[in-house]
Amino acid sequence: MKKLISTCLFFLCVIGNTQAYLPVGYATCNGGTTGGGDATPVTVSSLSEFKKELPANAKNKVVYIDGNITMDGCYSAEGWENITIYGLPGATLTAKGYVKEESGILYLQNAHNIIIQNLTFKGKGAYDCDGRDNLCIETCTNIWVDHCDFQDGTDGNFDITHQSDFVAVTNCIFQYKLDPIPGGSGGSDDHRYTNLIGNSDSNTEDKGTLHVTYQYCWWAEGCVERMPRIRFGQVHLVNNLFTSSVGKYCVRAAYQSDVYIDKNAFINVRNPVTNNSSQEFNCTFTDNYTSGTSGTDTAEEMKALDGYAGDATNPYSSYCEAISTIAASEVEAKVKANAGAILTSNEPEIGGNLPTLGYTGNIDQTVTKGSDITPITFTAGATATDITVSNLPEGLKSDISGLTLVISGTPTESGTYTVTATNNAGETVSISGTITVNVPSEVSDFWNFSDDIFNSLGNPIAANEVTINGLTLIKGSKNIGVIEASGSCDGYNFTHALSYSGSGNTSSCAVRFDVEGNCTITVYGISGGKEERTLRLATETTTIQDNTVPASGSDIAKLTYNYTGEATTLYLFSAGSGIRVFGIKLSYPLSTELTVHTGSSIRYQNGEIQNPENTPAMLFHISGQCMEYSTGNIDMKAYPSGIYIIRTAKGESIKIMHKK
Repeated sequence: MKKLISTCLFFLCVIGNTQAYLPVGYATCNGGTTGGGDATPVTVSSLSEFKKELPANAKNKVVYIDGNITMDGCYSAEGWENITIYGLPGATLTAKGYVKEESGILYLQNAHNIIIQNLTFKGKGAYDCDGRDNLCIETCTNIWVDHCDFQDGTDGNFDITHQSDFVAVTNCIFQYKLDPIPGGSGGSDDHRYTNLIGNSDSNTEDKGTLHVTYQYCWWAEGCVERMPRIRFGQVHLVNNLFTSSVGKYCVRAAYQSDVYIDKNAFINVRNPVTNNSSQEFNCTFTDNYTSGTSGTDTAEEMKALDGYAGDATNPYSSYCEAISTIAASEVEAKVKANAGAILTSNEPEIGGNLPTLGYTGNIDQTVTKGSDITPITFTAGATATDITVSNLPEGLKSDISGLTLVISGTPTESGTYTVTATNNAGETVSISGTITVNVPSEVSDFWNFSDDIFNSLGNPIAANEVTINGLTLIKGSKNIGVIEASGSCDGYNFTHALSYSGSGNTSSCAVRFDVEGNCTITVYGISGGKEERTLRLATETTTIQDNTVPASGSDIAKLTYNYTGEATTLYLFSAGSGIRVFGIKLSYPLSTELTVHTGSSIRYQNGEIQNPENTPAMLFHISGQCMEYSTGNIDMKAYPSGIYIIRTAKGESIKIMHKK
């Protein structure tokens, strides 16, 4: 995931005695969201003035709202373009009534590039009469709603529907202060359903649109459902606060939705995330803070919901400008202090003096050792005067031309780098990315307990120890054996599993195998009971790594253990109660460079010793046997596994452990 580091928050920095804000997330895309820009402001304080300044097809306007304006029904704003609406301190738009004809406040259709900031939208109370929302946007693009307070919407507080796209909602409060009104024609006596994204399963034209970012918003007391409920949309909820004690659920991932939920705070609520029947959805629920929650409040429980199809699209790689985030533990204090129509300035608090930083390409990449990364281009803008990069992993290079920086090359090690744009005032915005270098590996052994040689052992094994193909099963004081158990994982269809009867150690209820050095052990397993359990990899004296296997009834888990060190004997056993293991895979790097003489130009890459200076070199087996003399590269794939030393006429040397 992309990380952002800055001396001031990307969209929030100190300017004089005020705070300046900028659109974030999806609202930065499709050309960005700028509203009315530098248009001369006009102040309105009555409904007639409001309608005069903001008729259908209004363009290039900055309108300040002063005081309270009561609507005469939901105002249909058709075709607006390049509009900023700013509420002066205390400004309110109020619905006329709660019956259908009098409900709702503002209905945007076919609008583009709209900013609404620092307004309170006040409804008359939730009443299920097929009425209007406090705010609804339909077939709109590039909408940014910031620091608004949505109260007591008749049908809902703020809906986003009908192919609307590139929307950001920041620093807003959604709440119900009035009791719900029963008896509506819609049938619900408590319709405090606050936010809807996509209003019908049949609106298949919504697919591929409804890109919405919510950040620093607060679903406060009185919200019962839809915080939000999502159909079709690709929605990112980050750094939001959920505290409604009457809520049935918070986020509902509904029909064909794609929802990324990260770094939010859920406090004393039910079902932070849930589904809609068995409708298919994609969802990621990660790095969130939960306290006093119940129902579906973990990633594992979310993935167990009917209709879960897989992870959501990672929005960070889709944004056209970087987004700053905070840890979930910091969300409650920040949101409670800043959300709602709290701005005190007599003009929009929209910043434009910060540097900006965008990029093309994938800032987080994983490559095989010896391979090039796909170049990444960073471009600084706005007030930026300089662009730099720090902590670039070895083997990569940066080329700077003006305010454009391109990272390319062949990394030899993993690392996290940071690109920073700076302006003359010393204000900065930074983006960090991670390059991961994988060393190719080759499977040395795969002990599959579904194979006949294992599944005939029975449970428990007859002898105290049984060794098959280099793997020793140790019974000791507890039982261990092979049982019938089916399941699939990683492309393997298993019919049997090794059954650990309970807690083990290096002499009881364990397996033992030898390794030659640095290696990866992959284990396919599941708990023998209804709770998660711990499977431990250890030497005879030291624990190397613990992994958690899921409860029975879950899918088989693929567990990865990494051992770094000299040749040794390893043990795998349960650190608690019974566990079932379906297979154990042992892999080594194709070739591991153990030592490199300082200043040496020769390296191992992609299965060969590379000798770019064509220095006379000799390849020796560790036994001392000379294998090859060369003045060029040496293809190691021609030789069997073992430890080798390469020496050059310059006195350079490399020692490698080679696995063919």
